[in-house]
Amino acid sequence: MLTETRENIWIILKIDEHPVITGIGETSGATYQVVGDSGYEIKFNESLLPNFSATEQYLVNFGIVGDGGNYHFHENATIVLSYVNGVFQVSTKHDNFFVFCQ
Repeated sequence: MLTETRENIWIILKIDEHPVITGIGETSGATYQVVGDSGYEIKFNESLLPNFSATEQYLVNFGIVGDGGNYHFHENATIVLSYVNGVFQVSTKHDNFFVFCQ
């Protein structure tokens, strides 16, 4: 699902995904299903054009459930992009990353 909103000088795009994927182990024949949630929020500052600033928030939270075991993956990330006076800058920050087996 994609939504667009405006907040003062920001254009905000949000994408929310709920994938369901099924797979079969090549050697074991075990059946697995990927379920979870992925979300993205991208904010563009339109007041700086032709320069720009954008912030992307990224969240992945999903599990792999199956005959051969259960796994859980989680990650948060922030990416900041800016282009001002011909200088392009990118910074990233990853938080709260974990994987565990059940």
